[in-house]
Amino acid sequence: MTQPDDLRVALAALDLVARRSRDPEPALVSLVRIAGSLLGVTAGAEIRSGAVSARSVHVGHDDETLGRVVGAGFTSGPARECATSGRAVSCERLESARPRWLGFVVKALDAGVTGAWALPIRHDDGTGALLLLGHAGRLPDLAVAQVLADATTIAIRAGDEADRAAQEVRHLQTALQSRVVIDQATGIVAGHTRLPVDEAFGLLRGHARRGSRGLADLSREIVDGSIDPASIVGPASSGHRRTRRPSNGSSR
Repeated sequence: MTQPDDLRVALAALDLVARRSRDPEPALVSLVRIAGSLLGVTAGAEIRSGAVSARSVHVGHDDETLGRVVGAGFTSGPARECATSGRAVSCERLESARPRWLGFVVKALDAGVTGAWALPIRHDDGTGALLLLGHAGRLPDLAVAQVLADATTIAIRAGDEADRAAQEVRHLQTALQSRVVIDQATGIVAGHTRLPVDEAFGLLRGHARRGSRGLADLSREIVDGSIDPASIVGPASSGHRRTRRPSNGSSR
């Protein structure tokens, strides 16, 4: 197997970390390509989220036969065992593992693959593995393989964190925009009713609640003129604006 030098490994790991993405598939594709090139093996990678493998990829080789071997490794072979246990799995001589992974071993041996190794890809939302296929007696550098798998984990986590940060920014922007339009609508209602701002806001909020409407949505319609502010003025606010008349009876 190819034994890469430290500089190539460091550059490869940095390359993987830089490929941060909320979607793990691009990161896994890069991992497989880089691991295969550095270690001189056929490689595959997968992440399972819960019981569903929606976020997964099997990439091993252009050869369809080897591609099927990679797929079998994740279905009933060392990669599945690794992803389930979270521990590395090594089998330098697949012939001896027939009772353990019969279907996978048969496909692998038919394709000329006689050794298999799987390293865990640790991820917050699921489990995964990097699968390496090679030949007996030619052990790949598993320490390097784990470095690459860990770099991929960092890339995926960074993508998730960046996405969460972007969502928080969008939420803050939406909240700020809503606050601005609510303040504008409150000012319109206050001007129409001659109520203090806090009472005008209470009137606006009460109208939204009675109509089971969002306060921001109601406010936008008042601001853009779709709703006449007079339509939300209740008896209480109208009474607040009227001047109290003296009674007709004379006082003694």
